[in-house]
Amino acid sequence: MADILQQSSLSKMKIGCLAVAALLASIACSRLISTDPAPFQLSMEFEDIPMNPSSAFMARYKVAFRDMLCGNYAVHFATCGALLGLALGVMGASRNNALSNAQAILGGVVGGALLAGLGGFLLGQIAALGIENDWQTTRLFGFQVDPFMQTTLLQCFIWACVGIGIGLGCTLPSISLARILKGIQGGLIGGVMAGTLYSVIAAVFFSTSSAIDFVPKEPMERTVWAILCGLSVYAGLVFALKSTASVDAAKGSKVMLTNEGIATSS
Repeated sequence: MADILQQSSLSKMKIGCLAVAALLASIACSRLISTDPAPFQLSMEFEDIPMNPSSAFMARYKVAFRDMLCGNYAVHFATCGALLGLALGVMGASRNNALSNAQAILGGVVGGALLAGLGGFLLGQIAALGIENDWQTTRLFGFQVDPFMQTTLLQCFIWACVGIGIGLGCTLPSISLARILKGIQGGLIGGVMAGTLYSVIAAVFFSTSSAIDFVPKEPMERTVWAILCGLSVYAGLVFALKSTASVDAAKGSKVMLTNEGIATSS
């Protein structure tokens, strides 16, 4: 994805194609990620909780509930990461080097799925802990953090995992430390943008959203969630990688001029 951004004559067209790819991948994510039925469900043992459950029963229930959340969030966000990584990798490919394109596409899919899946698993652990404590206001570095801020921070965290996974996977085959770091930086920026924007919009327009709905239940809300977050991650990655491409192009021109004896570096 970074290589094609170095071609100035095609940059605007390719950036537009990448935006369309991110949009279509996000819509596909919203359709494939179904909250009913979820991939992981509680066993029949916990369908009817007794009025006065024993401590042993509640201990088993908490473990099962946490495993269910971890599994569902891991699958949901791994799907997002893989689809976005695939779409951006394919649309960012050029015809110059088929091997490097294939490596970037595969890296985007694998990196996005792995880091997003890991982030989803950790999100499930945190969500289970929050539900057990009724999402009470907590303290972080001496400051009180209310449930809305907790949700925003966690949305930023999970989408940063998606973005970093895609950025790292797409840029790792280039074996360029500068580009790899820019890919990580772009994914982080895009993830923070995604989490912040969605939380604000959800709080204003989505009345059914709650502190634990990291994957919205309503189809329209889930579509807006996926599109907004997917495009934000895309924007962060393209911004970071395009700036790196411009710097690389400038350095390349300077070296070429020096080698030809037309100009010397100071």
